[in-house]
Amino acid sequence: MKRKDVEKLHQLSVQELREKLIQTRKELIDLRMSEGREKTKDVKIIGKKRDDLARIMTILKEKEFLEEAKEEDEKV
Repeated sequence: MKRKDVEKLHQLSVQELREKLIQTRKELIDLRMSEGREKTKDVKIIGKKRDDLARIMTILKEKEFLEEAKEEDEKV
């Protein structure tokens, strides 16, 4: 994932990140299923998708944590 793509992820809302997470998980599952049946040109694509998945999950957790902290600050 390129730096521009990561910056775009940071601009997404929590709901959009969740949708992106689900989509990336489905893509990863499809890649794993097709790995045994087909020969892919890019053998590292599964690892790249796993990295993308981890980045999305990290950004999502950061945003959720910030929202919780914001809500706690509003209570006080």
